[in-house]
Amino acid sequence: MSHVQEEPSVSDRTEAKIILIVDDNMIMREYLEQVLSEETSYQLVLVSNGFEALKLIGKMKPSLFILDYWMPGMNGIELYDRLHEQKEFEKTPAIMISVHLPKRELAVRALVGIQNPFELSELLTTIEALLGNQEPHQQETP
Repeated sequence: MSHVQEEPSVSDRTEAKIILIVDDNMIMREYLEQVLSEETSYQLVLVSNGFEALKLIGKMKPSLFILDYWMPGMNGIELYDRLHEQKEFEKTPAIMISVHLPKRELAVRALVGIQNPFELSELLTTIEALLGNQEPHQQETP
């Protein structure tokens, strides 16, 4: 089931950036929705798996993808690859969040990874860097 945050006003629609959050963990989706709603002005769209995400992107153009790595049916790397095969999303940035990040796969794709658990400030800084003009924070490999 997908959940779309409140519709922005007509004047906001032209400037509103959409973040598509794909995570099979309902608690994580709710947490991301709560903190990003409070801390940013981006429009959020939340879905629980990659198949829902692929259906939705025909109806919208997200500015950023936040993807869980471990999801049933299609993991976050597979979803990222399928999204980026489409011309209109080939340059759309993405953040992969997971307890166990596939570091080699992230490096091959120049994909930003954030290890869970994470600091909220790290996530917010990374989002702003990918959607704005700041440098993205790439977590150091231990």
